[in-house]
Amino acid sequence: MMFCKQLHKNATSLTIELVKDILNLMSKNAQKILLDFKDSLNRNSVKLLIILVTLFTLPFATILQKNQPLQYNPPQNNLAVPIAKTAQAAEPQIVIPDGILPVYGVHATTLDNLEDGWTTSILYGTITAVDIFNKSPTYNGSNSIAYTVTAPWDELRLTAPAPFDISQYAYLTFYAQAGSPGQLLGVNMLDASGQPILANPIPMSSYGGMPVTGSWTVYNMPIQVFNLPSTTISGIVFKDLNGGTQNIQPPPAIYIDEINFSVQPGEDIPLPSGGAQISGPTTVPTPVMPYYPDISPWVYIIPAIIIGLAIIFQ
Repeated sequence: MMFCKQLHKNATSLTIELVKDILNLMSKNAQKILLDFKDSLNRNSVKLLIILVTLFTLPFATILQKNQPLQYNPPQNNLAVPIAKTAQAAEPQIVIPDGILPVYGVHATTLDNLEDGWTTSILYGTITAVDIFNKSPTYNGSNSIAYTVTAPWDELRLTAPAPFDISQYAYLTFYAQAGSPGQLLGVNMLDASGQPILANPIPMSSYGGMPVTGSWTVYNMPIQVFNLPSTTISGIVFKDLNGGTQNIQPPPAIYIDEINFSVQPGEDIPLPSGGAQISGPTTVPTPVMPYYPDISPWVYIIPAIIIGLAIIFQ
């Protein structure tokens, strides 16, 4: 009986020691597992932190870059290229000689055309009978008036925007060229109310001869021959004096250029070579520097920080 009790006691003690050894071994393994897990967690946390920093800071750096305005668009070849740039200058101005009042031509403020506000009208013929932009022939500049008589005793009237005073001028001057031999016009003026002053216009031939083909004739008609009731007028009239006797089909044009009121004869009025004298903006080459975009420094700083952290916690 005593032997059984002793055997039971020894078995119990052995069991307890075995359980203690098992628990002790399990405890050591658990601690090692926990430590390994902790180390793994720490390493992964650093990596996770680096990933999170990368995800959140790179868009921030991109936003910073987008908020940097660029001053100009880059050339495609990224090299310095000269481009044309208009220099700041005054508006174009016509150089008008002293002592003239331009009606049509290179001295008009409209650049080789009818003076600003002046208009044309036809008395009997068709409105298409006059071309104030005729390109050939021209006496000076790039335009002249081409007037085609389409009805007997027709009139081409040049009318100012408002009556004006010509008391300071001595001549009505202009140049004319015939489209065919025998063409003849008479010249008249319009009073302040727009009515012809003379019943019989003055023939051009009285102050320069008949216009000829192929060359220009200057006409200087003294203001006094028009017997003006007042020095205030409103326009000029060119009237057909052939009366329809030229039966040429199609009817030829007669050309008129450089119409001015002047204190001196027309041939003494200085004319610019090749057209109206103007001054205006000039075009000068301006070099463009190579394109260097204005990049935010955060684009370089943030990746450098991330790489450094990765090396430290590797």
